[in-house]
Amino acid sequence: MELNLNFKRLGDHKPVVDLINYAKDQVRSNPDTKIYVGSDSHNLSSRTNLATALVFHYGNSGAHVVYRIIRIPRMEDRFSRLWLEVTSSIEIAQYLKESGLSIKFVDLDLNDDPKYQSNSLLRSALGYVESLGFKPRWKPFSPMSISVADSLCR
Repeated sequence: MELNLNFKRLGDHKPVVDLINYAKDQVRSNPDTKIYVGSDSHNLSSRTNLATALVFHYGNSGAHVVYRIIRIPRMEDRFSRLWLEVTSSIEIAQYLKESGLSIKFVDLDLNDDPKYQSNSLLRSALGYVESLGFKPRWKPFSPMSISVADSLCR
């Protein structure tokens, strides 16, 4: 499957023409920038909306977000949908890393509390993310990009 790079800026929703140059410009303009990547999905009627958010966090000076939303046929299987969120974040993190950008965290919409269904994927997802050289974050550590992705895919 071809990498979907149809990102838009949060706020004005203008397309990001070249994600790599855009990200590098963000880092050049704000040297203390930390980049977080995260995805979330929701089933809505006959489709699943998958949002991936790329957050440029400027320390104490705020943040800027670009995002993509992919609409696919409804995924009834929760495990597959949650794993798609993980792989969606990883593909963008890898793409940026291969271009020389440093990713601070890959945020996972998974919970370390066993009472939540997403807990069943957490260990596998952590291993996958770490094996690729990224630092993962998960609930309840309030991953910023997950909160943004959640609001975008609803």
